[in-house]
Amino acid sequence: MKQIISNYRYWVLFALASVMIIGLIAVPNTDVSLSIFTAKLFVSKGVAFAAFLAFCHYYMKWKDEGSISELTDLEEE
Repeated sequence: MKQIISNYRYWVLFALASVMIIGLIAVPNTDVSLSIFTAKLFVSKGVAFAAFLAFCHYYMKWKDEGSISELTDLEEE
């Protein structure tokens, strides 16, 4: 467990996953015009998608390097 806490890669993946979740569930204020509401909605979903792509990139990179072996062991079970 100490290896997981002290490995910065897990913190990076956790932060990206948090941004994804917040971006997906975020809904802008409805007291603005439709165009601003739509723009904010698409920006929040775009941020979530960008975080998803970054998460996948780093996960695959670190999985291939063997840097996150505890997480990949869980995946294989």
